[in-house]
Amino acid sequence: MQVMALVSGIPATGKSEYGRWLQRERGFIHLDLENGGMNGPRLRPAWQECVGSGSPSGLVQAMQELGGAVLLDWGFPPQFLRLVRSLNDAGVAAWWFDGDREAARANFIRRATVPVEALDAQMKEISKAWPEIEAFYGHRIINVISASGSCLPPEQISALMFDPGRVGRQ
Repeated sequence: MQVMALVSGIPATGKSEYGRWLQRERGFIHLDLENGGMNGPRLRPAWQECVGSGSPSGLVQAMQELGGAVLLDWGFPPQFLRLVRSLNDAGVAAWWFDGDREAARANFIRRATVPVEALDAQMKEISKAWPEIEAFYGHRIINVISASGSCLPPEQISALMFDPGRVGRQ
């Protein structure tokens, strides 16, 4: 069975960094949805159809055709939780990166790639949707960032995500 996973979560918790590590060290195909990851000729139309229709079947097929383990990296706006549920139900195991939110905020400000107002708006929406997010992700929430700002090592995150007893469990 081909491994397909989606990592979402609090901004600046290391989702993209983890995806790059998986690509470099474990041979995964890393698709960063916020940074051109769906620009491939088959992926973009499949992604657009998935978002437009809410049906992930075409996207899942396009990812399978890539021929390897795939990690999607998407800090989605909470109004897309239904789509994330559909992806999870279609075999793309959905995981949430969380942890100390003040430390994540400090990381976000330090990297200075997006205005802090965007972070504040996203965090407000996450807070409003948190009961639903927490209920959906359950044991698939990984606290990756501590109050000191240190993050779990990628090897430890991988052990949590890709342990055969955990992948895809609801």
